Amino acid sequence: MNRPLSLLLDVIRFGAALLVFFHHAAIGKFGSGLPYRFVLTEREPVILFFVLSGFVIAYSAETKDRTPGAYALNRLARLYSVVLPALLLTALLESVGRWLSPALYADHWTDPATLANIARPLGVQLLATGLFVNEIWWWDAWPGVNSPFWSLGYEAIYYLLYALVIWGGRYRWAWAALAALIAGPKIMLLFPLWMLGVVTYRAVKADRVPRGQGYLLVAASLLAYVLFIALGIKTRLDHLVETMVGPDTALLMSNSQEFLSNYATGILFSVLLIGLAAIAQDFAVALQRVQKPIRTLAGLTFTLYLLHYPLVYVLRAAVLATGLERFSPLIVTGGTLALVALIAPVTESQKGSLRRLMARVMPQAGRPAL
Repeated sequence: MNRPLSLLLDVIRFGAALLVFFHHAAIGKFGSGLPYRFVLTEREPVILFFVLSGFVIAYSAETKDRTPGAYALNRLARLYSVVLPALLLTALLESVGRWLSPALYADHWTDPATLANIARPLGVQLLATGLFVNEIWWWDAWPGVNSPFWSLGYEAIYYLLYALVIWGGRYRWAWAALAALIAGPKIMLLFPLWMLGVVTYRAVKADRVPRGQGYLLVAASLLAYVLFIALGIKTRLDHLVETMVGPDTALLMSNSQEFLSNYATGILFSVLLIGLAAIAQDFAVALQRVQKPIRTLAGLTFTLYLLHYPLVYVLRAAVLATGLERFSPLIVTGGTLALVALIAPVTESQKGSLRRLMARVMPQAGRPAL
């Protein structure tokens, strides 16, 4: 992967995380000052994350993590360096926020998944999420108000499935089938999106798209997505799923019930990535000039994604408790971004230490590939 493309992917990653933050913070009760229209930016950024994840993991497994042990260590260190602090901070922030403004936290979404999650003890929520079993079959669990954790219950399973297929030996497909059975249909419905990222990496690596066609692919994918939304095709596909399986089953599918429109979004994003890879070198000089801020912002992505929601809640609770309503946009929106910028370097810096610690516990895993 060349540096210009890597920088472009970093821009996309941070932009997607920012849209997820905007989606939650724009909800009226938070007084963030963000336009309510951002509430519509709910699912597409996560679909982008799934495709990007498959792309990056395929690249890493081929160039860095060339043994199952190295792969496992790097994936677990990457996840837990942010997941563990995020779980602890979520529990702490929710405790403080509920004390400051109980009514804010009592005002929940009324969808079945959220209502079921509220009834679970916090310890169960934390344990299920920390073990990445929070989305298996028809279960939906996340810590407190921190619903963005749902996607890790999918992504961690995809990491495992990919490893089983690559390193599972003679019975790799049997092992992968068993893991898929344990994960359940809800998770597996979005697995094609993650695998689309792997396929996209292979296409980019083959480097068979000429520069001119690259520009055409970028323009065509963007225009197609605008039409996909503007012409109501996405809405029709979402209604089609409910018609096919019925409203009750659609509710059980939870975050996977829009899988048909998600597939369309993923395919268009894959085309965009292939086009960007073909033209990335044309922007090498400009990207090089802003490399440092891009890398800095990219380093905030995972922490922003996993911590923005409890931060939005507790900062809004502080506004309500202190009567500083006119400063709410600054406190909620600006405060969340500022705190993420302070926390992210701490969480990110733990990745190497955590990997070394796990390597001591599993010394065989830490050995480099021959």
